Amino acid sequence: TDLAENLGVKYDIIKINPVIDSIEEIFPWHNFSDENRRITTGNVMARTRMLLLYLVANMDRRIVLGTGNKTEILLGYTTKYGDAACDILPIGGLYKTQVRQFAEFLEIPDRIIKKKPSASLWKGQTDEDELGACYEDIDRILYLLIDKNYSMEKTADKLSLPVELIGDITR
Repeated sequence: TDLAENLGVKYDIIKINPVIDSIEEIFPWHNFSDENRRITTGNVMARTRMLLLYLVANMDRRIVLGTGNKTEILLGYTTKYGDAACDILPIGGLYKTQVRQFAEFLEIPDRIIKKKPSASLWKGQTDEDELGACYEDIDRILYLLIDKNYSMEKTADKLSLPVELIGDITR
């Protein structure tokens, strides 16, 4: 809401809790291990958000803009038919750190730019905790591996980072 208000964009808040609660109630959880339940529920939340975004877009004859960036796309850090579903992806070619630089150029308030990235799927959830590294390191790693075609070893050496971290990001 902070960004929408800052940009003067009209918005509505649609609570997805009733949809998620009904899925929680009707799904046969007892037939499955609880091991992946948190991430699975998070994906259901992302897909529910996208369903509602398309509902609004269809009702108002609009399109859905994606918020995914190059870092998330390269890492596969998206939910298929969730946050990855959109009509156009305006920042899809920018690494996460470039998105922050672009936001600074647009004079987006610092409290928004510096906020820890999170899909807000559960309390305390952050992208960087799930990914195991900060976006600054991830972007530098991906840039060297993808854009410069460096090997994992050369990337680790160039960035003075453990090769294990480079391997984790590659996987």
